[in-house]
Amino acid sequence: MRRTRRPAEAARRHRLGHALPPWHPNLRSPTCGKVGPATATRDDGSRAGLLRSVYGGRVRVDGNGSWSLEEAVRVARTLHEHGVELLEQPVPSGDPDAPRYVHERSPVPVYADEDCAGPQDIPRLRGRVSGVDVNLAKCGGLLAARETVTLARRAGLRVMLGCKLESALGVTAMAQLAPLADELDLDGRLGPVSDPFTGAAVDRGVIGLPTAPGLGATTTSTEYGDN
Repeated sequence: MRRTRRPAEAARRHRLGHALPPWHPNLRSPTCGKVGPATATRDDGSRAGLLRSVYGGRVRVDGNGSWSLEEAVRVARTLHEHGVELLEQPVPSGDPDAPRYVHERSPVPVYADEDCAGPQDIPRLRGRVSGVDVNLAKCGGLLAARETVTLARRAGLRVMLGCKLESALGVTAMAQLAPLADELDLDGRLGPVSDPFTGAAVDRGVIGLPTAPGLGATTTSTEYGDN
């Protein structure tokens, strides 16, 4: 049985949504917002609706392997109602048939995140998901990331380039492969309070590459040697 949220709780969340700080220069601009699950409360997908009530742009959800098979299908249907454009890793990684189960029943495209650690994972993901999330922390370097992207293309999978919470150095490196991707999720450098590097910049959803030599990332910190 699908749980229904009490009206008082729904109203409280709605008020909280409208009280959100302007973390983006224009919260209603046509960029892209991303929602992660509140695993402690077994998020049923309604938080995407809360975001939608105050944000008119594109929305993606990263499940981080939070749901069972049936829960993931129910959540995907709820997300579809709120106009979510894709769902990352809705079920725990490790079982190749699990994402396929959700993929075949979900109205929202399902992407593999933790299930895609590098090029070796692409063959078993073919036909089991709509796309894959590729990032340097999982692949271990640009060459492996590019190989993963190439194999994913040959397998008919869409490609999203992602990152962890990291400095501008890692994000700038990954951004070099941006022309090969369908979607970009390279906002990791917005999280750290202090970043010793400068590089790729994110402005209203647009990623701009630096013009310095090499990757283009630079630092003024003496802890990382000369620029």
